[in-house]
Amino acid sequence: MRVYQSTYKDRSGNTTKTAHWYIDFSDHQGTRRRLPGLSDKRQTEALGRRIVDLVGYKAGAQSLPPDMSKWIENLPPRVRNVLARIGLLDANRVAGMRPLAEHVDGGADGPGWRQFLTAKGNTTKHVDLFCGRVLRAFEGCEALFWSDLSATKLLTWLDRQRVDTVDEQGRVVARGFGAHAFNGYVTALNGFGRWMVREGRATENPMVGLRKLNARVAPRHERRALSVDELQWLLDTTRQGPERRGMTGPERAMLYRLAVETGLRAN
Repeated sequence: MRVYQSTYKDRSGNTTKTAHWYIDFSDHQGTRRRLPGLSDKRQTEALGRRIVDLVGYKAGAQSLPPDMSKWIENLPPRVRNVLARIGLLDANRVAGMRPLAEHVDGGADGPGWRQFLTAKGNTTKHVDLFCGRVLRAFEGCEALFWSDLSATKLLTWLDRQRVDTVDEQGRVVARGFGAHAFNGYVTALNGFGRWMVREGRATENPMVGLRKLNARVAPRHERRALSVDELQWLLDTTRQGPERRGMTGPERAMLYRLAVETGLRAN
């Protein structure tokens, strides 16, 4: 292991040293690695010695002693993520040290899933919808960290959301999730889980057990054509109704009849 400062050419062409020191070391597989350290040389050397000790524990497949575990917990998130990416730390353990909200919305040490979706060119509405869904699901499951998540917890919460809310008289005051909404949550949660694994923040995706519903088998609203009596009632009632959206009752009745008899739709 060695500690050094790198050099670069500034805008004037002068050779300048970097503000931070770097640690050069061999990992548990013998691969040479370079890790950005701190601005202080002695602190960087102390960090390097700890990393060398960590390499020894990893190479020997030994469990970490309490003092090493505490040191890892107090590391800057940036350093922990690098050590997890090269395999010196368990990715699930590193992810478990950060709140789920930070993985979704990003934090001081780096961007999150929201920034990833935005960078892919998704609209703000799409990003807000997907991030809102996963955060609502995590809150519903009372999951604060990655280690709190499981497919069973998420499916149990999603299933509860399908139940209608009724008042004391048995009247429905709020509809539960239909198949479309249920599947939307599954899509968002699976997307977040896959991103966590690809980014090296986790080794396994607990959301892989989530499955979508067949919307054709269990539709939330059964669609059908109006009967002749229902259509006649609609046209008569509309014809006698007030002006809405700049159209009189007779004009709206004519529009409804045109839509029914021709199949014409707004889109």
